[in-house]
Amino acid sequence: MIFVVVGVEKYPFDRLIKHIDMLASDGLVEEEVFIQRGSSSYKPACCLYKDFLNFEEVNEKIRRSRITVTHGGVGSVLSVIFNGKVPIVVPRRKKYREDVDDHQVPFVRTLEKRGGIIAVYEVGELKAKIDGYDSIVGELYSGNHRVLSYEKRMNYLAKALDDVCYNLLKGNTRL
Repeated sequence: MIFVVVGVEKYPFDRLIKHIDMLASDGLVEEEVFIQRGSSSYKPACCLYKDFLNFEEVNEKIRRSRITVTHGGVGSVLSVIFNGKVPIVVPRRKKYREDVDDHQVPFVRTLEKRGGIIAVYEVGELKAKIDGYDSIVGELYSGNHRVLSYEKRMNYLAKALDDVCYNLLKGNTRL
């Protein structure tokens, strides 16, 4: 199963939901897709969905999924990583009216540089990332990028969050 989570923002994330639904309707994604739709206005025609899930439901879906695609919200990304998975992360963008600014982009870039996520900045890249997911994860978890223990994952995330916060406070939004 592919689980798509867009969080609880008041802004819609129709760009992501429409694209995933299109991939499913065109038969380009062969496994079941479940979408947590949030405040999005688009209702998927070919994917199972629910507007909101509680914390336990989100974590259960993450654990059951082969792939979790998430927006770039800290809580959602951390939930996937805490559950031992590598998320595909699509940051919300101001230019698409998905948020008030592009604050998710520097967070996603920082995690991407550290090798803990698969970043997708434009939804047209999603199919390739889904198709190559197992290979990409294998590369991320080899050599220096390997994150084995819970403690190491938490240290990794704490450092990434510290880097993002430091740079944002300095006014550097182009990480």
